[in-house]
Amino acid sequence: EGYHHRVKTQGEGGGEGTKSIHDMVVSKEYGLEKSLIYDDYERRSLIDRFIKPGTTLDDLQTGRFEECGDFVNARYNFELRTPNSELILSRNGTAYGKPVRVEKKICFANDSLLRISYQLANLDTSPLHALFCSEWNILLGFGLKARDMGSMEEFELEEDWLGLKFRMELNPCANLYTYPIDTVSFSESGFERNFQGLCILPCWEIILAPGNACKIELSIDAVSAI
Repeated sequence: EGYHHRVKTQGEGGGEGTKSIHDMVVSKEYGLEKSLIYDDYERRSLIDRFIKPGTTLDDLQTGRFEECGDFVNARYNFELRTPNSELILSRNGTAYGKPVRVEKKICFANDSLLRISYQLANLDTSPLHALFCSEWNILLGFGLKARDMGSMEEFELEEDWLGLKFRMELNPCANLYTYPIDTVSFSESGFERNFQGLCILPCWEIILAPGNACKIELSIDAVSAI
């Protein structure tokens, strides 16, 4: 937004000189300038990432990490299989400078249950050591803090005000990160933080010999909690 530079100026201690009453705007929270993070991609779900091992939660939340693959904003080939109504998305790309194939099979098991099956293949002649992540951004989790949840096989979130229960199952277990997606808006009372959604990021460390592939499965279930 055009007024974000004023948030940054306040966070840096303000500018020099005398301000008029029209220039004096209050920040409703200290350190709001740290929430001004500009993504280079759309915050959707099923985003495939290869990141550098050792990447921290703070690196992920602030966007200060090294993307080691070329899949985030890329086009995938697709195939719709009937009668199972399975959608197959696939792409040959690169990760860590090596040729890699990502294929993901997506299907609805019922009205609320979504199943995703990944197959990652090393197309190179040397071993592949990777940290693969499937990024999900959802409009749930207001008030949750950023967390490195460690090794998890399932994650559950219940929203009482919506009467909704969200559940993610991971196979194999993944190191799970969650963090709020915030922005800064301008109202009559000043600058304030606004919640935009929750990023859920399961990450798997994989080691593949030349020509080998591995399978990763996850499921998403969203049901009424009433």
